[in-house]
Amino acid sequence: MSLIHAEDEPLWEALTSAHVADDEVLALAFQDAYDQKISPEQEVVDRGLLSEEELAMLLSKNAGTVAVDPSQVTLTEALLNTMQSSLAHKFKILPWADDGDTLFIACINPLRPHLQESLKNLLRREVQLLAAPASTLEEAIQRSYGELESSSALSNFTIVRKDDDDDDDDDDDKGVVAESAITQLVEAIIMQAIRERTSDIHIEPFEHETQVRMRIDGTLVETHRQPRLLHNSICSRVKVLAGLNVAESRLPQDGRIEFRIDGRSVDLRISTLPVRHGEMLCIRVLDRSGSVLSLDRIGLPEDLVTGIRRQATRPTGIFIVTGPTGSGKSTTLYAALCELNVSTDKILTAEDPIEYEIDGIVQVQVHDSIGLGYSRLIRAFLRQDPDRIMIGEIRDTETAAMAIQAALTGHMVYSTLHTNDAPGAVARLLDMGVEPFLIAAAMNGVLGQRLLRKICDGCKASYKPEKTEVDALGLGQNEVDAGFFYGRGCAKCNMTGYRGRVPIQELLEFTPEIKTLVLRRAPTSTIRQQAVRQGMVPMRLQGARLVVTGVTTAEEVLKYT
Repeated sequence: MSLIHAEDEPLWEALTSAHVADDEVLALAFQDAYDQKISPEQEVVDRGLLSEEELAMLLSKNAGTVAVDPSQVTLTEALLNTMQSSLAHKFKILPWADDGDTLFIACINPLRPHLQESLKNLLRREVQLLAAPASTLEEAIQRSYGELESSSALSNFTIVRKDDDDDDDDDDDKGVVAESAITQLVEAIIMQAIRERTSDIHIEPFEHETQVRMRIDGTLVETHRQPRLLHNSICSRVKVLAGLNVAESRLPQDGRIEFRIDGRSVDLRISTLPVRHGEMLCIRVLDRSGSVLSLDRIGLPEDLVTGIRRQATRPTGIFIVTGPTGSGKSTTLYAALCELNVSTDKILTAEDPIEYEIDGIVQVQVHDSIGLGYSRLIRAFLRQDPDRIMIGEIRDTETAAMAIQAALTGHMVYSTLHTNDAPGAVARLLDMGVEPFLIAAAMNGVLGQRLLRKICDGCKASYKPEKTEVDALGLGQNEVDAGFFYGRGCAKCNMTGYRGRVPIQELLEFTPEIKTLVLRRAPTSTIRQQAVRQGMVPMRLQGARLVVTGVTTAEEVLKYT
């Protein structure tokens, strides 16, 4: 007991009295939490001694209060304004209800000594603590206060304006207010995007207003509109942060910002484009902290993971991942490379941009503006004695030819290609001018990939599908007895019915039969038929299986396959 910190003694007593685990196991968990500088509550959950929900129920029982689920509610702005955002983030608390006399506050551990008294003093009113699961509470804090900060920042702009007949002193004051407000707005937009798992932010100027849209789970969502007079200031602020030329608005520019939020680093890739009413901004959000670079953990069937590993571990040849922009091609390749990242192999990558930085792998950024393109980098790589080479994308004939040359000279090459499916990669390479005998000689396999939105767990519901829907997915009626599923929409998924994405893939392995068809320049449909005969599971069939198991909807599968 001497090892337990004083502030954690109530937690210790609650766990031991409930016989959650032996004292020795709990003591080790608490000590590991202190060593790792995390909370004992988190360590208890991480070790699987209790789920977050079970821990919240246990703590609420011992504190004589109740457990709540923040994922199922939308809090009003008036309630959120009862405490500052900084306070909510610092103590990991969320205002839950206000009856006029007492403010009810959700927290992770209502047994923590002095927390209630500290909040009383800070808020200068009566406070009652409620227990909540840690991850849903933290998510609700970020979601609720992210939206509030964005709307608050936006409201500042109704007064940011300079009139020609104002005196100089007033102009100076208003200039300061404008600069401060623009800074707040840009920061609020970025923070909201990160917290809502956005992949891209689009800031688009029109004649009378500026539109801000965010791509969330692959779908563009309009978040808000702003007065047109603010657009140039927003562009200038982003360009300053990205180190771009603020005075140049007639040519496209590219830059990068490293943004820190909640103790983690997020990489922002900035692209500007001159359009009819000003400059359009596209900001790619690369949040590396949430990346899972492992084939076992990206949601693939075991047989498909085995096939990808079989292809990726070959000593020579080419392995290509195909799909549209934003389909997770690079993430799949990174996951494969991480498994191959051993001291006995030298791995070089040519990327545009470098999305993930991996220790032990030598990564090079493509710079077309100075003539450092993919083909030139591959030539340089071949003089560096590599074992494995990753090429971010095969864009043209020269890059394709260099990739094949590298494969035929004893290297393993990985790359991506923009096609609709795996068999379509052959037609694309032929269209680039690559000879069929070179494709047959160098190619090991092609992985076709798409990302489908997952049904939100918070509002999932079942329904009986129409026969046409079942037939379109290629399923039999006996396979859908339990019905299909959809999301009704809730606060957790912003009323979309979807939250997160899952990959579907098809793996085309270049067997002697496939190579013979390539040499004959057979059409894509013929290559696909042979691939299915030799065991390739088409993406639509994979998607149909996910529909039956309630992971995604029939609409998503039919839309993307």
